[in-house]
Amino acid sequence: MLQSLKSFLVINIGLLLVAAEINFIMIPNNLVTGGVSGLAIIINHLLPQLSVGAIMLLCNIVLFILCFIIIGPDFGTKTIYCSFMLSFLVWLFQEFCPVSVPLMEDTLAQLLIAVFLSSTGMALIFKQNGSTGGTDIIAKILNKFFGIGLGKGVLFSDISIILFSMAIFGISLGVYGLLGVLLNGLVIDYMLKVMSTNKEVVIITSDCLNIKGYILDTLGRGATIYQAKGAYTDDAKEVLRTVLPKNELIKLKRFIKSVDSNAFITVNDINETIGEGYLSL
Repeated sequence: MLQSLKSFLVINIGLLLVAAEINFIMIPNNLVTGGVSGLAIIINHLLPQLSVGAIMLLCNIVLFILCFIIIGPDFGTKTIYCSFMLSFLVWLFQEFCPVSVPLMEDTLAQLLIAVFLSSTGMALIFKQNGSTGGTDIIAKILNKFFGIGLGKGVLFSDISIILFSMAIFGISLGVYGLLGVLLNGLVIDYMLKVMSTNKEVVIITSDCLNIKGYILDTLGRGATIYQAKGAYTDDAKEVLRTVLPKNELIKLKRFIKSVDSNAFITVNDINETIGEGYLSL
């Protein structure tokens, strides 16, 4: 239950970051980096009586109906929630914190801030197995009828929206939008890598029993114990190996210091951890 609440909170923080980026930077600058939000910004320019949030909501409804009819209900509840919640948050920002002019004159600086906000937000959502739908759904439809890979389908959809934006807002803003798409992909990958990094800890200690108990009972993590022999002393030793999130490593080091200040510890970065308590295979 606690884990579900934590996941729900993380998803909403991610959605809030993406919605803030759309409202405070993308809309006032007419920056389009693809996706349903980009399409909504273009339509809003042509039909200003409709808010971007309302247009996003309508687009998502149409896309989900098409996907349900053509592909089937294979999108999860998190995708449905994220798609509509993002539309609602953008609408909420426009109602209570509307921004009609750019926050600064430097468009590139604003684009970089937007990329940081949206990439961080999307990485948080992806980390919880969520998705904002949008062009992902278009990619699924293209994949079914034309055999286009999902990644290429998303890229094709986003570039099509950017080309459309060039016709409305000019080539200069379109180029910024294209740069934003490329940077978004790179930064999201980097953020996900940072968020998924765990620590492999190898401990050679004279008090293996207490340390093992702390890892299993207090931290709730697994561990493996090896029998070893010191090369210099020929003494029998036990080597304990475990994998932990970065924040739990600090707790473990403090505990080890309290029970065996002479313990020998090595720590390595682990880019991906699959198995119980971590990512599902």
